[in-house]
Amino acid sequence: CATYNKQASSYYTYLRQGDYAKAATALDANKLLNKSRNRLLYLLERGKVCHLLHQWDSSNTYLNEADHMIEDASASAKDLTLGTLINPMMQSDRAESFEKYLVHYYKALNYLQLAQPQEALVEARRISLQTYAQQDKAGKNKYAEDAFALMLQGLIYERNNDINNAFIAYRNAV
Repeated sequence: CATYNKQASSYYTYLRQGDYAKAATALDANKLLNKSRNRLLYLLERGKVCHLLHQWDSSNTYLNEADHMIEDASASAKDLTLGTLINPMMQSDRAESFEKYLVHYYKALNYLQLAQPQEALVEARRISLQTYAQQDKAGKNKYAEDAFALMLQGLIYERNNDINNAFIAYRNAV
């Protein structure tokens, strides 16, 4: 019955200390995150740790799987019943809006580190598509003027010699 933070405290302690190898080991040993209902959360955390360990390919492998789960997410009747009648902690984890963006941020950074600017460009465009989708869904989007995303997009466009779009992204970041 312990909270998520309590059950993952050793992982977060190693992460704060900068001991990413031990954080990865603690993450893999965490029983809560190894449950199928928490697969998305595990993939997101594992992708982040691999990124911090400079394991760009491994990070993208985990983040790609998480991205597919986010894209295919739909609440099952069982999930809704468990969450409503028994305990919300029994439901499968669903991505928050910021997590959807972070997947693309990390993947773009990983592709830049792997010297794959075309793949990074795809992720930069997916950040824009995510922004448009959020605006369509909610009418407004707090990430629409995200300077970090716009700067990252500008860097990626510039790396791909798309100077016009790089200029627009930089200008919008300002």
